[in-house]
Amino acid sequence: MVGLSGICHCQVSDFSINKQNTHGSSGNHMRDQIPNPTPLNFLGLKESLLPSCKIRMCTFRPDMRGTGDSEGLYFDEYESQEQQDAMEIIEWISNQSWSNGRVGMYGKSWGGFNGLQVAFHQPPALKAVISLYSTDNRYTDDIHWKGGSLVASQMLSWASIMFAWNARPPHPESYAGTDWKETWKTRLEKASRPWTKIWMEHQTYDDYWKQGSIQEKYSQVQIPILAIGGWHDMYSNAVFRLVENLPNCRGIIGPWSHDWPDVSTPGPQIGFMSECLDFWNHHLKDGHGQPSEKQVKAPKLIWYQCQGSLSPIPHIKTWPGKWCATRSQNTQSDAVFKYYLNEGHLLDQQDFCGTQKEWKIEYDPNSGWTSGEMLSFGGPDLPAEQSYFNSPRTTWKSQRLQRDLDLFGFPEFNCQFQIHNDTQGALIVKLCDEFPDGQTRLISFGVMNLTHYKSHEKPEQLRTGTWYDLRIQLDALGYEMLQGHKIVLHICCSYWPMIWTPRRETSLRIRGAHLSLPILQDLPEASPDILCSEPYFGPALDVEEIEKSSYSRWLNYGLSTNVS
Repeated sequence: MVGLSGICHCQVSDFSINKQNTHGSSGNHMRDQIPNPTPLNFLGLKESLLPSCKIRMCTFRPDMRGTGDSEGLYFDEYESQEQQDAMEIIEWISNQSWSNGRVGMYGKSWGGFNGLQVAFHQPPALKAVISLYSTDNRYTDDIHWKGGSLVASQMLSWASIMFAWNARPPHPESYAGTDWKETWKTRLEKASRPWTKIWMEHQTYDDYWKQGSIQEKYSQVQIPILAIGGWHDMYSNAVFRLVENLPNCRGIIGPWSHDWPDVSTPGPQIGFMSECLDFWNHHLKDGHGQPSEKQVKAPKLIWYQCQGSLSPIPHIKTWPGKWCATRSQNTQSDAVFKYYLNEGHLLDQQDFCGTQKEWKIEYDPNSGWTSGEMLSFGGPDLPAEQSYFNSPRTTWKSQRLQRDLDLFGFPEFNCQFQIHNDTQGALIVKLCDEFPDGQTRLISFGVMNLTHYKSHEKPEQLRTGTWYDLRIQLDALGYEMLQGHKIVLHICCSYWPMIWTPRRETSLRIRGAHLSLPILQDLPEASPDILCSEPYFGPALDVEEIEKSSYSRWLNYGLSTNVS
């Protein structure tokens, strides 16, 4: 049994192959720069060690072409060459005498993307994938664009990180090639450049983004998939779609940020390694293994319903709530509550009299200052208190809830809009929970580049004074709003620094607006036999702390100038 970490996994205990070195080029544009690229091959693996090991599980963690101790170059994330190399590695592993020919892949973030992308190509030896914090659509649910709008903060920070990482040298002592220094020099000269230029050249959902987006044809992925997401990570939306559209997919969504589920905050954490081993034993062992009772009874989706009892602060160690589960492939809520905009209030269907006015949405440079990070890592980067930046002119509130309300799934905002001073703009919709003391937590939001109101593939320039129909799907949530709280809707046309600002101070009007909330009337709590186990770890390494870490963030706001 084999598994690829980041890209692969196999069967050997007391033996771990941390990396495989790969030779060669990456992508067609590299072939233009490096003549006679060498084919992929594998160095550093001492097969003589393998027969002496107890055959259980062997984990491979290859260095991609152009990274770590592998030769070659890479110029962008998720290139097709990446996927081809992974398939070649899988084939090589499956053909070894010590392998049973059944390979699995697991990984977080980039590694999670890889698992889904390679599964799409259906290599015969790949039998199962565990994919954490990944997506089925690289355009709509990744770090570059959201609702057709440029993700300013996270795209730029991610590009900066990769610019630095791409400049790292191979290790002189473990590099498999002949001249590590020359390899490093080649990387610096030919592949170390910011990726923002590439991403910004593709502002619509074109072939660049479709490559590696399995949403293009879900039927290509037939093998078992375990998709894992976190409510405080930006990739939880995809888990819903994967469970609904892939025939052999299960999902787990915890309260986590972008970190492994056994260490991530907010907690509670789960025994991630136990989940993995149980999954591998079932799908990778000869004869498909002996399935545990847990695998047999496994629901299609397990999620953590966060209780809205904690004050809205940027860092939460453990979130109160409960684990829930459903065996249905349909992850939709069992009811939808509609709220209509009316003079600063959200009115439900019973109270709404059917008359609505137009609402003016003006540019507000301060509306995004407490948004937190789109890609949170569990530090003090969650959304902070919102009330100060929710303008009363563009904020609507419900009456105090008479009972607890379990929100689960995708909220949706519908309206007609009219733009006045430009041919383009953006609309941002924030869904918040207001506590009895007035503190307000951001629980979901959605963004739409208004030129994309019909399609992310074929945007349209807008005409001033013309009314257009608009639908914005907000991010999925699993959240219990408590009795006595208020539902708050805030609408704005800028969201800096998360979303790049419009070229002008856009002015909009909306009408016929309503908010649809997905509600679970009967919350399906998970039974104890399918709950995830407690985390466990191997012996801790000795670590010398050289300097205490610190993390701080502040915001200065001028009450007289109204400027942040």
